[in-house]
Amino acid sequence: MSTSTLIKPQAGKNFVVCIDFGSSGSGSSILFVKDEDKIFTLKTYPDSPNVVYNKNMSCILYEDGKRHSIGYTARKTMFFENDDEDSDEDSGEDSDRDSDSESEESHGSTSTAPSKKSATPLKDRKFIRDLKIQFMEATKDEKEISIPEIVISNDGTTKSLLDVMADYLSMLFTDFIMKSLKNNDSSVKKTDVRWCITVPANYSEHQKSLMRKVACKAKIIDKENCDESDLIIISEPDAATMFCMKHKAKSKPLTNGETFMVVDAGGGTVDVSCHMLENGKLKELAVQKAELCGSTFIDREFIKILEENCDNFKEFTEKNPETLVKILSIWEDVKRGTLTVDKKLTFDTSPMFKKAKPNSSIYKSRSTKIALTDEQMKRIFDSQVSKALKLIDEVYRDYEEDYPSRKMDHLFIVGGLGDNGYFQNRIKERFEKKFKEILIPLFCSTALSYGVGVMEEFEEGHHAESKYKVINGKHMAVDVLDVFVEQREEVEIDREIVREYECLPGATQIDVVLYSSIKRREAIPYIDSPLVSKEETITIPFRDSSKEADRRVFIKFFFGKSELMITVENAQGEVKEIKRDFEANSLALK
Repeated sequence: MSTSTLIKPQAGKNFVVCIDFGSSGSGSSILFVKDEDKIFTLKTYPDSPNVVYNKNMSCILYEDGKRHSIGYTARKTMFFENDDEDSDEDSGEDSDRDSDSESEESHGSTSTAPSKKSATPLKDRKFIRDLKIQFMEATKDEKEISIPEIVISNDGTTKSLLDVMADYLSMLFTDFIMKSLKNNDSSVKKTDVRWCITVPANYSEHQKSLMRKVACKAKIIDKENCDESDLIIISEPDAATMFCMKHKAKSKPLTNGETFMVVDAGGGTVDVSCHMLENGKLKELAVQKAELCGSTFIDREFIKILEENCDNFKEFTEKNPETLVKILSIWEDVKRGTLTVDKKLTFDTSPMFKKAKPNSSIYKSRSTKIALTDEQMKRIFDSQVSKALKLIDEVYRDYEEDYPSRKMDHLFIVGGLGDNGYFQNRIKERFEKKFKEILIPLFCSTALSYGVGVMEEFEEGHHAESKYKVINGKHMAVDVLDVFVEQREEVEIDREIVREYECLPGATQIDVVLYSSIKRREAIPYIDSPLVSKEETITIPFRDSSKEADRRVFIKFFFGKSELMITVENAQGEVKEIKRDFEANSLALK
């Protein structure tokens, strides 16, 4: 396989569009033929809680048997259309709901519309998720392939899973991708594009042909047996490899003969591949392998823990599916920010869950928090992380059979699960001696928000009254968290953020305190907000503390290829630095 095979557009094509149809989320990138360094990635989707996350949810909503919406909009319409920050949940009224059809298991693929106490009668809605996982499970055995029928209406109307997948891709294609293309060129047609769809490494030829059928049903292409100049099905490891090579080129390009492994850990599968760059082409050094052990299966284990330890959990969430969706949304942030499973973890849940009256040692009804023990955290993560480690080991052993005395040069970790610090740490502990370097490309989203504590001028209505203080005759707000980079924000290599602050007159030193959080900016206005952790204090002295002295302080965040460097410098020349390795849960003063 050569690099040009994957990215070179065909004659008559003005764009290359790659669609990543994922288990948890799906996204796309557009390459402009006239400038192959110009790649546009869709980064925002309506109703997304994360404005910079590159994927829309892989789910679809049907209303009255017709497709209604996909992604975050589908979830919001289905579960939170009349939601006002849990105001109904806190009212103390009975919250049991009736359902027009039997609910699936809590990790199942469909839900019926929840009722609201003040809402109109239930609408005929069906919310369908886990499309890719259902497809993989239904087609993994070529001798016993049975494509399931999916109920899309309360009257029992069904659609083939392939047709539901096609409806999802059709809306992604029409409402997002083509609109983005037309914003660049209003005359663009789908035939001006070379389309790419990524699939897991372990897909059979038959599964790939079924994906071509789905693309045709979605009207991305006009015929299933179209030429590869119109549609190419490529493996997710190959696509991830191209991404990693482009990332590496920003710092130090791969040279001829260098070897590398790519671990693409997504929502459904973890895919592993290894290659050598040979005369400008990629030579495969071991057979690509994949395993169903992505982040979705970590979520399933989390749900099992709740079902086992909270009375009424399963029954309650079947009747109130929006509560489960809300808990999983909160869990998603917790999961991404988990760096260790060696300690107890406590986090907020939906206030609505109080009404389940769960008799449980892990649920704190007074604060509506869930407290997971270290044993439970270990079970949740290691149930799948151990499978991923075994998969990496298998591919590496295959490589060693042909290259027994050669240490591999690079290991790249990408994908949604690849953002997780615990997953990264386990890989580093197990394999750091087998690779010259382990890299997590920073175009993966950052797992934590980082900021410093500051004072700023008090604004009534904006700042909490409890933060008001008069300092040197000025009305100030204290304990404000000034966020430099927020959780899931994409960060380019070698990006630098510099901010300037003024210290109080007469100060002989300044303490700059660095904080982190798994929450995003809007949820952490102050240093004592929930889930904000103090990371490190940097003390900088002022040699000249006179009134005339320059009291400015500059704080710089610099994002290297695998680390964050925080530099604090005052105008008098005193400098101190902190280095934060993205693979480690530590800060080191330099």
